[in-house]
Amino acid sequence: MAGARYFAETTALRPDCAIIGEPTSLQPVRAHKGHISNAIRIQGQSGHSSDPARGVNAIELMHDAIGHILQLRDNLKERYHYEAFTVPYPTLNLGHIHGGDAF
Repeated sequence: MAGARYFAETTALRPDCAIIGEPTSLQPVRAHKGHISNAIRIQGQSGHSSDPARGVNAIELMHDAIGHILQLRDNLKERYHYEAFTVPYPTLNLGHIHGGDAF
């Protein structure tokens, strides 16, 4: 809370309220889990279902990549804990997958 305290003591701003954008039951907290965002792009090679070995199926490659990501998630969950958080371990969200056709 040192940063919030310093800000309150050194700024001319005097707000009437604050928005706490985390699930903390509207209580200020002394720590934050943080956030990181990444993207993975996998590009295949078009082929034909009658001879799939001539192509590279990007969906199958992504399936393998997701398996590794989920293993990483499980390893982080086992390795790191901070009981002050409601969810005391790192979380990981696979939030979006988009696929298309080659032209």
